[in-house]
Amino acid sequence: MKERMNYNEPCRDHLGKEYANYREMAEAYGLTRQQLIQRLYAGRTLEEALTMPRSGNGMVVACTDHLGKEHHSFAAMAKAYGLSSAMVSRRLNRYGWDLERALTTPAEKEPNAKMVRCRDHLGNEYPSLTAMSEAYQIPYEVFRRRQTAGWDTERILTTPAVKRPAVYVDHKGNEYPRKQDLAKAYGLSATTLTNRLNDGWELEEALTTPARGRWG
Repeated sequence: MKERMNYNEPCRDHLGKEYANYREMAEAYGLTRQQLIQRLYAGRTLEEALTMPRSGNGMVVACTDHLGKEHHSFAAMAKAYGLSSAMVSRRLNRYGWDLERALTTPAEKEPNAKMVRCRDHLGNEYPSLTAMSEAYQIPYEVFRRRQTAGWDTERILTTPAVKRPAVYVDHKGNEYPRKQDLAKAYGLSATTLTNRLNDGWELEEALTTPARGRWG
């Protein structure tokens, strides 16, 4: 039986970089926490789990670059272009670049994710992800969390972010003066509750699902 791991504890990637938890590490590579955990449980090494393209079938096999040249692995392909597999994975999964651009753009020209020119679901162009999210009154942190969770652009931008009310009322009608009080009444942290609501959970589901209920 595979040993249970605590995915909320500090961790390191295959390069030795430290992260507060597996969610943070997964997001650094353009993945969701669930995708990373599924890959690890499928028997992938940490490097394979973090760097395989999101659209792949989960197998580490030879891959071909935009010139038709075959490489024995995704990591080897990235290395052949003087890049880390993490950088190429991020460019493909997070920025949505095509393979040629991901491989041929020098590392020193890696953009700040917030400053990537982009378009919304209506075709309107914005100078950055920050500008686009602000135009829809969605905090950039919420935008990135939804994007990492696999939401499409329209859903990310058109689902309102949670705004702080004067009082907090649960699904039973009980009132609480602070979000922390509401969350504590259900054995949750205020951060967990906020993230769930921003991710589109119904209030009752957000309150009554145990902190690790969706992860067994």
